[in-house]
Amino acid sequence: MQVILGLIVLAVVCFAFLQPRAEPKYQGRYLSEWLATYDAARHRLAVSTVHNPSDPNQQALAQAEHAVRAIGTNALPYLVAWIDSDLPPWRTNLRAKLPRWLARRDVVTRAILGGAFYRSGAAVFGFKILGTNATPAIPELEALMKSTKRRDTPIRAIHALEGIGSQAFPAFTNALADPSHPRRALVVFALGNMASFQSAESTNLYLPVLLQSFADPDRYVRTAATNAVLQIAPELLEVKLSE
Repeated sequence: MQVILGLIVLAVVCFAFLQPRAEPKYQGRYLSEWLATYDAARHRLAVSTVHNPSDPNQQALAQAEHAVRAIGTNALPYLVAWIDSDLPPWRTNLRAKLPRWLARRDVVTRAILGGAFYRSGAAVFGFKILGTNATPAIPELEALMKSTKRRDTPIRAIHALEGIGSQAFPAFTNALADPSHPRRALVVFALGNMASFQSAESTNLYLPVLLQSFADPDRYVRTAATNAVLQIAPELLEVKLSE
C-alpha cells in the first residue's frame, strides 16, 4: 500500500512541476514566483519579534511589491483565475492516507495540495499590492463573491476586494443589500478592516454602513458590525447601544 501511495505522490509531483506556465514575468521571474516570495517574506516578518528595516525579508517584500506593480494590470486575469480555485477533496483525502512521516514532508505536502492551492492564497496579496490599479477586476470578483458552488473562492474574492480598497465599496454595499448573499457577515468584517487600515476619510465612508448593520436581521452580520465598530470607533458603539 505504501508503495502505491508513494507512486501516486511521485506522479503528482511530476505533474505539478512539468506543467507549462503561461503567466507574465518580471526580471525573469513569473508573477506567481513573486507572489510566493511576498507571501513567504510577509509570514516570516509576522512571526519575527524584532523589527529591523535592513532585514532581508523587508527587502524581499519590497522587491516583490515592485515586481507585481511593474507587471500591473497584465496580472489581473491570472490573479482572478487563481482565486477561482477550490482544493479538490481527493487531494486532502490523499494526504490523510499517507504515512505520517511522509505527510509531514513539506515537499510532499506542497505537491499534494498543488500549486493552485498556494497560488490562490498568494493571489489575494496581488490585489492588495495593486490596490486601485486592480479596479478593472472588481466585476469578476463581485461575481465570484456570490458563488454558492465553491467554499473558499468567495472568501478569497472578498479579501481581494478589500485589498483593492474604496473602489470596491459599491460591490460590498450591493452584497449587504441582498438578503440572499451567502457571505454578508464576511463582507461586514472586510469593511471593518478597510475602515481600520485606511485613511480617516475612508473610515467615514464605511462607518455609516457598519452602524446600519447593527439592525440587520442576520445576527452574524450584527455581530461582525459590532466587533468592527468596537475596534475603530468604540465611542460610537456606546452611543449606538444606548439608543
